[in-house]
Amino acid sequence: MGVESLFGTHRAAIPIQLFAMIGSAAFAANEIRKLTRSTLFGIATLALVIGNIFIYRYAFTIITEALFFSAIAVLTGLICRFAGSPSRGIIGAMSLLIAVSILIRPASYIFIVVLAACAAIQFINEQHRTRLALHAVLPLALMLFAGSAIYYGHHGSFRTQSFLGHNLIGKTAYISGRDATSQYPEIVRLVDEYMKPMREVEFDALQDRYLFRLPHYDFVRGNLTVPAVEHLATTGVIGQDAIRQEVAFSVFKSNPVGFAKEVALQLYALWTVADLWTAKDNRRFSQFIDSLAFDPFKGMKTPRRKPMPWVVVYGVRAFVLLVFVLTVGCLGYVTVALARRKSISSTWTALALLSLMAHAYFLLIATLQVGYFRYFVVIWPAIIAIFTVALAAFATPLAARIKPKSA
Repeated sequence: MGVESLFGTHRAAIPIQLFAMIGSAAFAANEIRKLTRSTLFGIATLALVIGNIFIYRYAFTIITEALFFSAIAVLTGLICRFAGSPSRGIIGAMSLLIAVSILIRPASYIFIVVLAACAAIQFINEQHRTRLALHAVLPLALMLFAGSAIYYGHHGSFRTQSFLGHNLIGKTAYISGRDATSQYPEIVRLVDEYMKPMREVEFDALQDRYLFRLPHYDFVRGNLTVPAVEHLATTGVIGQDAIRQEVAFSVFKSNPVGFAKEVALQLYALWTVADLWTAKDNRRFSQFIDSLAFDPFKGMKTPRRKPMPWVVVYGVRAFVLLVFVLTVGCLGYVTVALARRKSISSTWTALALLSLMAHAYFLLIATLQVGYFRYFVVIWPAIIAIFTVALAAFATPLAARIKPKSA
């Protein structure tokens, strides 16, 4: 609405979003340059972030991806600045930014974990701890209150925008609700009866299992259960989203193992970028679908992806898996170091905070959503920052060892 009122057209959002994406990436790169004291690492970060051609299509759409990408990049930069020179002011800036990110996309609530970690680090050496608490909490609380008030003025609901129930009920597609105790058993039965033949299909490849499930996830939440939920909402006292939440939570509680398997599959999809497919992958999946005795996607869009060169697909996957290994290794190293009360360098502090950020975000997405590529690509600035900061963490002591001694 703001863009349209200022420029008379939504198309003006394109250059604004592009500028925000590239500008925020430059901010993160500059903070990494300062942290590592290396212009080379800063330039490498910027090149790798803005060199990802997949991100630019989101600048041409009015959805949350472009702004969320920019928020992630700025948060990445603030984490690096905090690691290099911790202060209450940076924590306050992070608090405000996380609140703005929540208003853009509610999944940003998970970044409060990172804010809490930074506050805990600052707490150790902080003399004015009450001020620290205010810096950590007040900007977040005030911005969320303002955002909720504005939302209430437009929509009559005093909350940040969220589709929790709408998302969660889709995840019941492949989780049996046979033992669920729900206030709305007719919806549980409806999903179970429809999904029974799909749940019995067996797969040799995890990637095929992931792609097979995507249409049913969308079909259950956006088609199959809609008439029943709408009818119950008109005859009851709670809204549609609350009905969906109740059904989903009842299924999850009755089958925690099934829910855990679903979360694990979506984590696999995110960390292996399972949405990227080669021509060979598409042929294998098509042959598998043709071999079934029934059409699992009747009335739905067949889940196929535009094939990409295998060099690109496996190159991206190998890089992301490397980042995964780096994050796990870093968190393990820092945990052991803290247990032994050893000091942690600024680069390792930044790497640990960024690793925490990435894992917390992916876990939340896997828990509440599915591993769509667009949920992965928005956190690309943090992925690249982990890679370049890790290089700096390993390269600095190595360079010190091989540096020739002065005569």
